[in-house]
Amino acid sequence: MSDSNAHVLLATNFKEHHLGWYVYRALKSLGHRVTVASPLDGPAEELVKVPEDVNMPEFVRGMTDKPDIFLFVETSAGNRFFPRGLLELDIPTAGWLGDNYLNFRWHKEYCAMFDYAFFCQLGRMRLAQKIYRYEHLHWLPFAADEEYHRDFNLERDIDVGYVGSVIPEKRKFFDKMEKAGVPVRFNEVFLKREDVGRYNSRCKIVYNICARFDVNLRTFEACLAGALLVGQRVIDEGFFEIFTPGVDCDVHDFDDAPEIIKKYLADPERLRRVALAGQNLVAEKHTYRRRMEELLRACSAGVTQRRLDFAKSYLADLKMALVYGHPSFKMKREAGEHFQRAFKMNFFGSILYLARYAYWRVTEKIEKTIWEAGKRPV
Repeated sequence: MSDSNAHVLLATNFKEHHLGWYVYRALKSLGHRVTVASPLDGPAEELVKVPEDVNMPEFVRGMTDKPDIFLFVETSAGNRFFPRGLLELDIPTAGWLGDNYLNFRWHKEYCAMFDYAFFCQLGRMRLAQKIYRYEHLHWLPFAADEEYHRDFNLERDIDVGYVGSVIPEKRKFFDKMEKAGVPVRFNEVFLKREDVGRYNSRCKIVYNICARFDVNLRTFEACLAGALLVGQRVIDEGFFEIFTPGVDCDVHDFDDAPEIIKKYLADPERLRRVALAGQNLVAEKHTYRRRMEELLRACSAGVTQRRLDFAKSYLADLKMALVYGHPSFKMKREAGEHFQRAFKMNFFGSILYLARYAYWRVTEKIEKTIWEAGKRPV
């Protein structure tokens, strides 16, 4: 596969301003041909609407021009989308999975289906490697779009802004911030197209709260728009691999957020300097174009022997059974069929695997309990 002019078969819940849509834009801007297979309609030059359980090998055989690589991008859109037959494809396969903290339970199983898999959250990638010794799993964080998340050169008339959902806990926290002398202005409606970039371009500081300690999209979008990012200190370790607090961003522990923000607002030159460093960092290294260059480069070795061997193993059925059986999907019939095949191929191996899976499931529950015990406005 030549990453200079690849034909990419992109399978995703194709929806504007979701991850798969930004991936599509980035690939096209790099000069690649992209065929989109999606159960949803969307704005793409070559989009084929497919059922949620499309048989991908049959789909590829029906294409006039064979793609160089298959890329699955997880995009939450209210429906499940698991193309079948991925292990049977004779082209390299890649999967980019985003909400690793929320969906780690099934992400760590599903990522095994691909030649090359990518997690957005470094901590969860390392944990998956620790559990299963994955060598095909890579870290590929979220990013920003140069057109929609750029600095629109507007008057920065908002001292502190926030973009995202505002649940009751967050609203109470913002009320506390205002009482401490730092009012936070947040979007009242869902922002789309360039509205995110325009909003951030009006902010001197973008205050960020993450749902589950993940490095979210807002992290990069705020910086590219030229706002100073002030995010939470307790976060996925990947944040500190990318950013340096006090140099190109800053961090808070919730209780000290008003004090940190006031210091920046009282020192406009320092605020401008740190914000500019963050903007330059994201513009140079953390756009979706950069991410797609990294992904295609990682996939340049082609089809892997690991995936071919895995396809013949009982583990392929067992892992898909656990994905289908996840409470978010409840695909009981499909899960049952895969469980039957796995147990038929290796009964004792399946039992041992499920025991190990249960152990790590318990640790996840303990971790979640700890999170809830110290829960902040997230």
